[in-house]
Order: sequence, then C-alpha cells, then structure tokens
Amino acid sequence: MSGKDIKFIAVGTVFFLLFILIGFFIRFYIKSEFSNIATMKDMETMNRNPYDASILIDTAIKNLKESPKKAEIITDVRTGEKVMALSFKGLSDPDTTREILHLMSVYGRKGTFFLPGIAAAEDAEAVQAMVDGGHKVGSNTLTGLKNLEEYGLEELVVDFCRTNNIIKVLTNQENILLLCNGTKYTPKVLQAAFASGNKKVVSISHYISYQSFSTYTQVLDYIKRLDDGTIFTIKLNGTLDEDEYVSVKKQDKPAVDKQPGIDVQKETKNLSEEERLLQVVEWILKALDEVQYKTVFVEDISQYNDPNFKRLSEQKQGELAKVYTEAHTGSKYISFKKPVQKEMGTKEIKRKNQIEALRKKNNGKLAEEIYTIYTTEQAVSYTFSGIANTAVLIDVLQKLDELNGKGTFFVTGEEIENYGDAIKSIASAGHEIGICLKVTETADYYSTCSSILDIQEKIETLCGKKPTLVRYAYVVNMTDEVLEAISSTGCKVVWQDLSFASSKVGKQGTFDQVLAYAYHKGNISVPRGYIVFFRMDFYEDNSLIGKLMVDFTKNRVDTVAYQDDIEDNGSSYRIKTLESLMNSSYVYQYPVPKTNMLSSVKDKIYPGHLKDKTNEGILEKLIQRYIGNPEANTPATLPGFSEEELSRLNTAGTFTDDKVIFLTFDDWSSDKPVNQILYVLKKYDIKASFFIRTEYMEANPNLLRAIALGGHDIGSHTDAHLPFANSQSFQGEDDVKSVFISLSEEEISSRKEDLWTSYNKLQSVIGDIEIDGIPALNKIFRPPTLAMSKEGMKAILDMGFTYIVSGDFSTHDYAAENAMELASTILTGIQRRNGSYKTLGNGSIIILHMSDDSDMPNRENDITAEALDIVIPKLLEEGYRFVRLSEYLSDEE
Repeated sequence: MSGKDIKFIAVGTVFFLLFILIGFFIRFYIKSEFSNIATMKDMETMNRNPYDASILIDTAIKNLKESPKKAEIITDVRTGEKVMALSFKGLSDPDTTREILHLMSVYGRKGTFFLPGIAAAEDAEAVQAMVDGGHKVGSNTLTGLKNLEEYGLEELVVDFCRTNNIIKVLTNQENILLLCNGTKYTPKVLQAAFASGNKKVVSISHYISYQSFSTYTQVLDYIKRLDDGTIFTIKLNGTLDEDEYVSVKKQDKPAVDKQPGIDVQKETKNLSEEERLLQVVEWILKALDEVQYKTVFVEDISQYNDPNFKRLSEQKQGELAKVYTEAHTGSKYISFKKPVQKEMGTKEIKRKNQIEALRKKNNGKLAEEIYTIYTTEQAVSYTFSGIANTAVLIDVLQKLDELNGKGTFFVTGEEIENYGDAIKSIASAGHEIGICLKVTETADYYSTCSSILDIQEKIETLCGKKPTLVRYAYVVNMTDEVLEAISSTGCKVVWQDLSFASSKVGKQGTFDQVLAYAYHKGNISVPRGYIVFFRMDFYEDNSLIGKLMVDFTKNRVDTVAYQDDIEDNGSSYRIKTLESLMNSSYVYQYPVPKTNMLSSVKDKIYPGHLKDKTNEGILEKLIQRYIGNPEANTPATLPGFSEEELSRLNTAGTFTDDKVIFLTFDDWSSDKPVNQILYVLKKYDIKASFFIRTEYMEANPNLLRAIALGGHDIGSHTDAHLPFANSQSFQGEDDVKSVFISLSEEEISSRKEDLWTSYNKLQSVIGDIEIDGIPALNKIFRPPTLAMSKEGMKAILDMGFTYIVSGDFSTHDYAAENAMELASTILTGIQRRNGSYKTLGNGSIIILHMSDDSDMPNRENDITAEALDIVIPKLLEEGYRFVRLSEYLSDEE
C-alpha cells in the first residue's frame, strides 16, 4: 500500500469519524422534534405508503401512559343568535363533491367536512379543493367504523392517528376535530382521542341525506324550526343510519330514510342519488340565506354558547319533527323503530350461504399482502387503475404496445358495468385484469366477500378468466376481516414498490414534479420483480401517465441492459403481467425458511470458534487462513503482529501458482452494474466471487439471489463496511504519515455483531442454494478497505469465517473514468510507488467493485462490465482460466 494510499485512508477515516459525530448530532436533534431520518430502505417503504403514521402512534401510546387527559366534546349550544355550524360527513363521487364545493362558493358559505381517512387519501384532490375553498377538514376515523367504545385503547389510537396523519399530509392542518359514527363518547374513547391529537370531538344531533326532502318548501320549513346554535350535518354518501335521526318524543312511524317504497315528489323522483344530493344541498344553502342564518365552523360554535338561554320548547320540537317527516310520509312524528328489512330472495340467500361456506373453508386465514415479487427473473410489472379515464387508457395501451409490454389493470365493479367492452378489449390484447375494491363498499367480511365474488363473476363472463389479484386505488391498512374475506375468495392483495400517484404533488402535477417525487437514489435502475403502479384517473394532464411510463422504461428499465452488438442478448428486463411474474419458476420464498437451508450453511457464524485454541494455535490459524495484499506487510500496516510473525503471514495476496485468475467483486449497488457484470461473465462462461456489503442488500434480495443462481461465490463484506484496523495520522519529518492501530475491545465486539448480522442477512436470501455440489454462500471474508489487524483477524475467525482474503491486484475501478482506462490498468498493471508496475500473474486475485458509476440514470455501459468485456477474451487467449475462490479454498475450518 503506497504512502498516498495510506494518506488517503487516514484522511478518509477522519472524515468518516467526523461524519458519524455530525450524523449523531443531527439525529439527536431531529428525534427531539419527533421526526425521522429516512434510509434508502425507509424511502422505499414511504413510497409504498406515504401516510405512514408509526411515529404518531408511538407518541400517542406514550401520551396515554403519561396522561389521563380526555378530549372535549363539542355539541349544540344554547344561544339567542341566529347561528349554526354547517358540516358534511363522508365523500361523494369526485364530480358531485366538486359541484357541492362550487355551490358553497356561490352562496358564500364555509363548512367543516368530516372525512374517513382512507376515502380522503383516495380522493386527495377533493380534500385539496376543500382547503383551497377555505373549508375545514375533520376526522371521521379511518373507515367510518361504529361503536368505537367497544374497541381497545391502542386500537383506537392506531385508527385516530392514521386518520389524523392522512389529513395533516393533505391539508397541513394541526387541530383536527374528530367525529365518530354511532359511538358513545366514553372516557376511554375521549382519552384515546386526546392522546392521538384530537383535542375536541363532535357530537351531532341533526343529520340529513339526499332522501330527506323532496321540495324546497320542506327544506325551508325545516331550517326555520331548527334551534339556533345547532350543528347541522349533511351526509354525502348513502342514506341515514339508525343513530343519525333527530331525537324527539312520541315516535310511532318509520324514519324518513328507512321508509320502504317511498314515492318522492316529482321535483326529485326522476333524479339520480347524486343529483338529489346536489338539489338538497342547494335548497339548504338557499334556505339559510332566506332565513338569514349565519354559519360558522363546528370548532367555533361553542363561542356562541349562552347557558342561561332557554332551549327550544317541546311544542317546537314536535313541529320540527312533523315538517321533517311529512316531506315523505305525511306522518306526525319521526320514528326510531327498527326499519322494515327487505326479505332476501333466492339469489341473496344463495350468495350468503356461499360466503359463509367460504369463510368456514378458509378457517380464518388472512390474505397475503404483496409489495414486491421475490423473483430472479429479469422482469418487472406495470399495474394500473382508473380505466374510466378512457383518454389515458387508450394512450397507455398504445405505449405498452410500443414497449412490447403487458400490464395488469385493476377495475372496480362500477367500471365493469360501464366499460365492459374496454375491459374485454384489454384482456384480449394479452393484458391482465385484477380487482380494484372501494373502501366505502368493503367495510367488513361480508361486504368485501360479496364485492369480490360479484366482480369475479362479471370479469369471468367478460374475459373468460376469474381474477385473483386485489387492491384498492391507494395503499390502505386493511382490517383482518377484509383480509380474511380476500383470502376466502382465493385472492391475494398486491400493492406496489413504486407509485406515480402523489397527493403531495396534486392532481395538477407536471411531469418534472412527479419525477422529483418518484425518483431517488434508491431507484437509479429498476430492480427485478419491481411493481410499478399508475393511477390513470389521478392527474388532470391526460398525457402525463403515458409520458411517465415511457420515461421510466427508458431511464430505469432499458438502462439495465448491457449494450453490445448481439441482438436480444439476454440482459434486458421485460414488462410482464403480475400473474406471469408471480407464477414463474424464478419465484422463491424470502426469507428462506430455516428448514430449507443447507446444513453446511445454516447459522454457521457465531462467536467462540477459537475459544479452545492456545495463542500459538490461534497464530497458526491466522497464518493458514489469511491471504493479504502486498501493500500491508509491516507492523505499521498490520498492527498487533511482530516482525517475526509478519514474516510467516501471507502478504503476497496470492496462494496458488496455477494459471488461474480469481475475479472478485465488492460492495453493493443497483441492478444496472450487477446485471451487466453478470451478463459479461455469462457471455464468457466465467464464474467469480462476490463479497456483499449487506447494509442495503435487504432492499433488493432478488439481485443477490440472481448472483448466486448464476453459479458465483457469495461471501461477506460486512454489513456496515467497518474496517478491522483503525488508521492514525502523525506528522513525519517531511509530511503527514499514517499508521494503522488495533481495535479496542468495544470495537471488536461491535465488529462481531456486524459480522453476525451480515451473514444472517445473506443466508436469509441464498442459504438454500447449491451449485455443482458447492453452497453459493461460503465463509470466505473480504475485509472493508483491506485494512486488517491481528485482533481483527482473530475476531473474524472466532466468528467462524474460514478465510480472510484481500488479494494482490486492486484495480480501483470505482475511480476509473472509462472502460478503456480500467481495461488498460488490468492488462498493463498497477503502478507502484517506485514507478514499477504490478502485473497480473498466476493465481492473481483481482479486486473489483459492483458500484454504480453515477447516481443519475444513463444509457452508458457500466465501466467495470465493459472493461471485463475487453479484458477477459485477451486473458483467455493468454491461457488463463477464471475460477471461484471456493474451488481452491475449503469452507471447512
């Protein structure tokens, strides 16, 4: 090792330590602000679910333990002022919601919208429009569940926090009101709400829906008879539930929304549900103007409370009930009797029996949720939802044809009814049809099961094949009931590794904005088995999804392939349907079950392998098992050894005179360099040895398994790339010099833990692979930076590693400017400090890297791969053979 190299390592170590100290300070500061620093793996997780609320949940649970505080209840107030709080609950379809917001703007009214978190996430544009219109957004829990007083404290906290986090992300609002459906506000519910950040909850006594009125006169009379100070709520989806009626006395008739066979008057009877809702909302806004009512946000109604003001008389309550009920029935009072249930027909009974039988057969099993496909196949999957946007759909199908790819299209029951011909056409073109569920239609086991079975039957009729892959238009946290229903119908849930729909960017997002959101250093090139999701109905620009598809394919998929003159050279990644990708022979189980691991591999790394050896026995072991490098052969570069001991160590970096060369590759990276290196090696039928830095490997286990299945050796290069000797600088006579020093006991302990972690990560991916009778995973170790000490060697061998191998030919390929430069270095030699050259010879161990050349995507070949393509045929002509280290170094201790 040259003085320049030692100086470089010393300076690097100083900066490394400084970086750790700065990083520790930053992390400590950010943690104090209840934030989080995302690693590359975290970024992948955030991409899958940007509404992750784990930090909020942990904080809330901690709050629960520390404080018994309860949320304040907001309800109707007593006041003599003509004021009420106008609010809405739930979400209608996007067009109807947009029209309602337009009406609010026309009439100059502001309101509070209580939204289920999942529905809000699915229609982020509507939420943004509410905020832009000056309205407030509150929580209606995650999915609008009822009877929350029956849930446990932590279950409540998880629900409330997840909803709050979604709303905060979408609105930037901090003070979020909570409205629970059909729930008694017990101390437990109020305590969970307060801990979760909902300092106030809302109790509402007056609800109406699209069925509540059929003429403007009825609405006007109803508004006139409301108490001042009322919180008045319009339900935006569905009819009223049992608990959503005005509580009045002398009830003897069915409630308005529960009346069977209501014959509404002509003004509304020919309108759709959405049209009737819009009509009712407009009548209410008009009536509020006519009666000259002031409306305020729900959170502000308590400011008008006058406890001494006398409430509405019983007579007025009766008049109010009469007006409300006569709108449809002519009866005098609102009833709370159980509504008349429609008798089930033969078809409904058959469906119910089928669902119950499926549940029994499934025996409580929950559906698998898949985010990525564990496969070594050189393929990815593009998935889509939102086929109702036909302009985008046509563009997407055209682009897939141009890209020679097949996609998976998830469709809803509503889309099947309205776009059956399009779905049939998609399937006939070789694409796959999956099931897209709607949160509002799948709240429990029965409703989910029923929805899936209906969609399956319709798609099978249209396309001749029953779909088994299910998702929602957005990643949601599914209940066990929903997962049980999906499993009972023989389905799996498939999400994605990368979504191009970003609520942070918004529906008006541009190409550059979406790319800035979607791309980061973790996806320079696409990994094998990647699932990419496009919502065709998300962005206003109908050309955007097609452009994103083409850009991703061009810059993240096509760049993985090695460019040479051979057509269809086998290095390209294809775009396939989910089903074909998931059901191929390349799929494997990750992590590998311990029962499937090779006995020679499983759990072989642990401390204590040298415990029974004497000091002399340990030294003999080091002499036998260490293959160093020519630059480390003095006490200053191999600390802990005496001159006599050093003379017995292998510092030449080679161990055989056979006319062979060992290609070795260190570290980790993205698919592009590794895939191209694998291609070049396969091109010449060459096997090599890969030493894996496992810190980031878990984010892409498919790549590691592909290396192993290619017949190559896999060894550890540690998890965190910590060296096994420390460098120390001092001022010499002429300049700053560096020496290496041994590790402390604490550092040795941390290195051993790192070695254990690294090996266990490797065996979890390839512990079951054997090629030509040799396990892919071996116990040959490559030290980071090649730095080593006596104590470091002892730690490595004590953990069970059989060899420590550096090598004699370190190419520094990571610093090469181009392939020709690197090829020249390999063929002509490495210049030493004295000006001579170290050239390749029999038994040379070439040290290369699989690092990315750039953190930006490009179509240039990987420098190391291309250099090997130049070098290998020349060395083969000279008579060299390329072999794996494991063919010479026994894995036995």
